[in-house]
Amino acid sequence: MYDRQRSRAGWAWAWIALLGLAATGCNIDKMLEVDDPDIVTPDQAAGPTAVPATVAGMVGDFQAAFAGYAIYAALFTDEMILAGTFPTRIDVDERNVQLDPNNGSLEDDMFGPFQVARESADRNRTSWTGAIDDPDYASVQDDLKEGFALANLYGGYLRTMMAEAYCAVVLEPKGEPMTPEATMEAALTRLQEAQTVATQYGLTDIAMAARVGQARALMYLGRYDEAAAVVASVPEDFVFRAEYSDNQSSQYNLMHAYTWGTSPFILRWTVGDGTAGNRHNERWPYFDEWVSQGLLVDDPPGFEAVEIGVGVALQLVYDDPAVSMPVASGWEAQMDIAEAELRSGQVAQAEARVNALLANPSVNPLLAMNQGLPLAAFTPVTFTGTIATDLTEMARARASGLWLNTDRQATLRRYYQNDGDDLYPTGTQGDDVSFPIPQQEIDNNPHVSGGCG
Repeated sequence: MYDRQRSRAGWAWAWIALLGLAATGCNIDKMLEVDDPDIVTPDQAAGPTAVPATVAGMVGDFQAAFAGYAIYAALFTDEMILAGTFPTRIDVDERNVQLDPNNGSLEDDMFGPFQVARESADRNRTSWTGAIDDPDYASVQDDLKEGFALANLYGGYLRTMMAEAYCAVVLEPKGEPMTPEATMEAALTRLQEAQTVATQYGLTDIAMAARVGQARALMYLGRYDEAAAVVASVPEDFVFRAEYSDNQSSQYNLMHAYTWGTSPFILRWTVGDGTAGNRHNERWPYFDEWVSQGLLVDDPPGFEAVEIGVGVALQLVYDDPAVSMPVASGWEAQMDIAEAELRSGQVAQAEARVNALLANPSVNPLLAMNQGLPLAAFTPVTFTGTIATDLTEMARARASGLWLNTDRQATLRRYYQNDGDDLYPTGTQGDDVSFPIPQQEIDNNPHVSGGCG
């Protein structure tokens, strides 16, 4: 079903370009007076004909925000180290994020894309409500209903990710900051609506993804049994993807672009192998197993980091600019169920569930992204009944199928907040577990007085 998103990528960027021209007050009619106008024409900017392009734009906005969060979540946790020299990115790697009005890493790479995607989803959710079953929109009802379901899904997921990323969340222009917990509750509402409407419209994949998103919010809120219940019916081989394209560099999967240095990008992110002294010799905790699984290759020929002294350990999951990323999966759902079992004292049952997943690479979402990975069974877990020890094991197990797709920050932050279990990188200059609200928002929003509200 979501192969449709591949073709939507081109629509998305053309739509954004058209809206940008409109915003500048250019004479669009005059500019489009050519024999073969680019994809979107002025008559497609309103009414029923605008729906397919607007859906495509919303999909593109979400996928850009998701990839941007994925690369910074990887850098902030232990999944990646910085192989470049930008000071604001070094601060993220150091877990010592600084407030500065010129901090493009905070404002342009994360906060901006988050807000663009959230506004896109929220605006479309509102505007499309009245068009469902409207006879004037009869020709685009399928696109409209799918778009409405996706608007709720994306609006919910963006809220979960912002709650995981930030110490306080601003959702509306010049709005009041919300706690991560309140933001997660808001996310739950959107994701529940996404499940309801997607089920009503027969959009099974969106309904399943909405269930996994609800579990993600519920796990953060410490409502583990509820999380397990909501995803009980999600098939373990289910995967809902963010799709990317090699049509143009602005549509690349950023995790690939920054770790492979595919032109016009430069290799600025890599996996820590313990040899970079200027990165505190940080090492991905599961480095050796990941190499043996074909997920990593250390010191590959022909690859060089921007920063001298940082060697390259190349991730192989996202090996192409157009490779997709898993947003939600049945594998994640099963891990959530297992953690709920573990926390309720069902240690043997949790261990059996996790090890069944680790022993069966065919359902691993990483393999769904790249079928060329030579995945074998991962090392099984052994749970002891001591929660701190077992959560460390669970974090490794989750990484075996949820590597480099934002889950690491979600997992480590909730372990830190809910259990006092700190698995973040050590030896860094700071001890941040979340990002602050950017300085530009503080300066321009009367309701925000500091980085955490």
